[in-house]
Amino acid sequence: MYDLWILAEGDDLDVDGKWATEEELFKLATVVQHDTVPARLEAAYLFGNTPDLEESILARAAEIALNDAVDLLCLCGLGQGVGPDDLRHAIAYRGGEAWKHGLEKRGVETDRIIEIPQPDPTPHTGTEAMRFVEWCDEEGVVDAGIVVHPAHALRAFTSVVSAIVKTRSKVRAYVIVADDRAWSKEALYSQHGERKMRMDMIEGELDRLNRWHAKGDLVSAGEVIEYLTWRGF
Repeated sequence: MYDLWILAEGDDLDVDGKWATEEELFKLATVVQHDTVPARLEAAYLFGNTPDLEESILARAAEIALNDAVDLLCLCGLGQGVGPDDLRHAIAYRGGEAWKHGLEKRGVETDRIIEIPQPDPTPHTGTEAMRFVEWCDEEGVVDAGIVVHPAHALRAFTSVVSAIVKTRSKVRAYVIVADDRAWSKEALYSQHGERKMRMDMIEGELDRLNRWHAKGDLVSAGEVIEYLTWRGF
């Protein structure tokens, strides 16, 4: 599903300072969508998303938990304070309690769901990734997964690898992509109420990777590939 995005953005990928070369982008876009995940993980983190996109993430996470492919499911503990069944489409993330309730309704035992407090008052992909890696190190977790919407997978994994590299963690992180095939359907894209076709949500991802890499927040695609080589496939 990244093919159209790569072709659209590929003309200027050789500019100095880009997060990825064309070759690196093709490699990572493919591997991240089809990562080889161990038969059992110690923990998996569910990256927050909008109410329209959360269903696929919760369903995929519940599936791996009920199949005993993971011991613990971790959530971002901060939210907007809405009720567990409040599906108002005016926020980006309904919060840890709402997602915990969603997992419980799907059959996941309460004691297997962990809410991880955020160190930053504004949770976003980077702070979620850093806090999860810190939690893994605090708890002695080595084999860990992230459960993400497919449009968010590349940036979320890069954020996790960046946190691992910066903290010199030994966590082996893997990507578990949620199953959302409704690419032509519109969905809530941000907390500002913006709506987009799911395919169009991919458009800004490379720009974010480039900008945040230039700021020093993200390691380069080459460093992500080096990490994958160390981690093993």
